[in-house]
Amino acid sequence: MMVLALAAMFGHGPLLTAHALVGTLVLLLAVGALFVRWARRATLYALVLQIVLGAIVSGVLKLPPQPLHALLPLLAGGVYAMANAFERKGRSPALVHGVLVLGVLMLASTYYIGEHALR
Repeated sequence: MMVLALAAMFGHGPLLTAHALVGTLVLLLAVGALFVRWARRATLYALVLQIVLGAIVSGVLKLPPQPLHALLPLLAGGVYAMANAFERKGRSPALVHGVLVLGVLMLASTYYIGEHALR
């Protein structure tokens, strides 16, 4: 219900609004992953949901995404998987956090591109 209210407020379709809301959730989880371990896996799951939802939005609304907006989430998923692998292998926490910061920057850039693509 909230998604439909936001869609009416901003003039976007409900699918696009849901995509924006899940994108906000992914970005918040990514920042939380810097501080809480379980948020890394939750970020990966939410990111997969976001990518699938973005593909549905692109197909249904016939809106082609900007190339970086489509590529960066795929790369960020690999970055989060790499951070999990580094931690499992016993690498230094500084390296793991550096990789996570790279992932947050990639997702923040994706979010910025997506928010400004419709203006």
